[in-house]
Amino acid sequence: MAISLYCTISSQPADSDSQPIAVGSNEPNSDDAGHTLDEASGHQPRRALCDFLLFRSDGCGQERTQSVARLTITAALALVLAAAMWAGQPSPTLRALLAMTGGFGLFALGWHLFVTRWPDRWPGRQLVVLLLDLAAVGIAIWLAGTAGIGFYPLILWIIVGNGIRFGPRRLFLATAAGVPVFALALVANGVAAAMPAVCAALVVGLMALPRFMHLTLVRMAATNRELKRQKDQAEYLARHDTLTGLPNRHMLSQRLEHAIARARRNGTRLAVLFLDLD
Repeated sequence: MAISLYCTISSQPADSDSQPIAVGSNEPNSDDAGHTLDEASGHQPRRALCDFLLFRSDGCGQERTQSVARLTITAALALVLAAAMWAGQPSPTLRALLAMTGGFGLFALGWHLFVTRWPDRWPGRQLVVLLLDLAAVGIAIWLAGTAGIGFYPLILWIIVGNGIRFGPRRLFLATAAGVPVFALALVANGVAAAMPAVCAALVVGLMALPRFMHLTLVRMAATNRELKRQKDQAEYLARHDTLTGLPNRHMLSQRLEHAIARARRNGTRLAVLFLDLD
């Protein structure tokens, strides 16, 4: 003889017409006690500073966090150049790089204010700022001469960062634009002629690393989806009878604990309706 169990938990004032909580429902309970306490305490998960500055940041908008990263990197570069000028004999190249960095910093600040004030108004502006970022780094590499190779991480950040923020198509587009900019800058400042093997290796790396990053992210996403599916299945089996698919005592205990906690918090009464069918 099969045994089916359905429970309804009602937590409400005597004069309230609110709907009871159905323990047998598969829908998530929006009044979950733990979730409510987290919201009441203002608790939010923390993100690593590197993740916020260089990669994704939910809730703030990808353009805005990208603009924050641009401001941070530009400010750090300006400090390094200023320290180099203060520590040694200022050269015309160093002065030009510092002036260019300062001008680009003003642009980065204005762009940050712009995307903060008018988010998601014109998707094409992402392409415009991508080209401006690449052009600025390309000019810096050309001005710096042999030391311009040190700007290689910035080119890589622009390419990979756009891909991680805006998807594979933007990754391929940034690679297609960034590799020629880097190569032409090395040719223009004479570094390619002086160190052809090194420059060739850097260009190949600039083409290969974003592709490798893309494949890695695709595989990680597939793995995460599979892990989520297995986790959801395990949670379902933990709360439901494997034979009938009905909620089991574990789900009853969870929902009852949440209802009791809510009743205590709101000062309401609690009623449980139990039906045992043999």
